[in-house]
Amino acid sequence: INLADTFAFTGTVTGAGGVNTPAFMASVTSDQTINHNTATKIAFANEVFDTDTTYDASTNYRWTPGVVGYYAIGAGGWFYQSGGDLGSMELYIYKNGSDIVFPMYENKNNVLRRFWMHTSLVIYVGSTSDYYEVFATHNTSGSATAKWSGSGNNAKFRNYFYGYKLIT
Repeated sequence: INLADTFAFTGTVTGAGGVNTPAFMASVTSDQTINHNTATKIAFANEVFDTDTTYDASTNYRWTPGVVGYYAIGAGGWFYQSGGDLGSMELYIYKNGSDIVFPMYENKNNVLRRFWMHTSLVIYVGSTSDYYEVFATHNTSGSATAKWSGSGNNAKFRNYFYGYKLIT
């Protein structure tokens, strides 16, 4: 068998491959206050990229992919409390107003000043109107506020919210 003859390219290939869009990534550039024991939406207002203009970086800070399919979605960032009494932290991804995943860290000694947290999942988006948001909450021993640490103007991301369509 001559493989060159068997697999000779004679035209345009169609139906192969795919694209991972829509896709976006956003970050927070300035510290955001998170009140004690209060679920707070993280205002990811810095749009790093948004392939199909499906992320709202100005009012709702939510992603509405608008295309049915499987997606990878994730968020991560720093909790910061200058007094060092972070007791517990939770980072939520919401779908259509309800949490669908959240990691939780509970610190029994209340001596943490900073704590990094990340969550991600693969999910089926079944409706073109499904939307996704990120919320965070924390508890401190003295009911103090904490911060979601901003990335500033440097190229190192201290936080992020992202999503992209999987090729299936």
